[in-house]
Amino acid sequence: MKIQSALLAATFLAALSFTPPAQAATIPPNILKLLVELGYLAPLTGVTLTSAQITQIETIEITGWEALLPQLKIVVTTHEEIIGQLAQPKVSVSAIRAFEKQKAAALAIIETKRIKMAIAVHNLLTPAQITQEAATHVTQVEDLIALIQKYCPECGA
Repeated sequence: MKIQSALLAATFLAALSFTPPAQAATIPPNILKLLVELGYLAPLTGVTLTSAQITQIETIEITGWEALLPQLKIVVTTHEEIIGQLAQPKVSVSAIRAFEKQKAAALAIIETKRIKMAIAVHNLLTPAQITQEAATHVTQVEDLIALIQKYCPECGA
C-alpha cells in the first residue's frame, strides 16, 4: 500500500509539468485534470516522433478518453460520494461498498480501453522508436524506484 501511494505521488508530480494537446479541450476540465494526474495523458518521452505520428497519437488518446467520459465521471462521482459518506457522523458501510463496486467496474473498463489505446499507439511506432521508448521506460522506472527509496525507505522498493 505504501508503494502504491508513493507511485501515485510520483506520477502526480511528473504530470504537473505536462500540457495536454489542444484537442483535449473537448474533455471537461475536472476529468482532464484527473487524466493528467493519473499519468494517462503523458506523452511518449525519449522518442522522436514525426508530426503525423504526433497527430495520430493525440487523436487515438483524445477520442479514446472522450469515449470513456461516462466511466471517468463515475470514478469522480463515486470518489466524491465516498468522501461524503466518510464526512458523516455515522458511516454507511454498505453505501461505501456500493460506491466502491461502481468505481472498480468503471476503472476496469478504463484500464481495458487504456491498454487498447497503448497498443494502437505502439502499432504506429517504428522498431527504432519502440527501442527508444523501452530504454526510456527502464530509466523512468529506475528513477521512480530511487525516488521511492529516498522518500519511503520502509517501502522496500
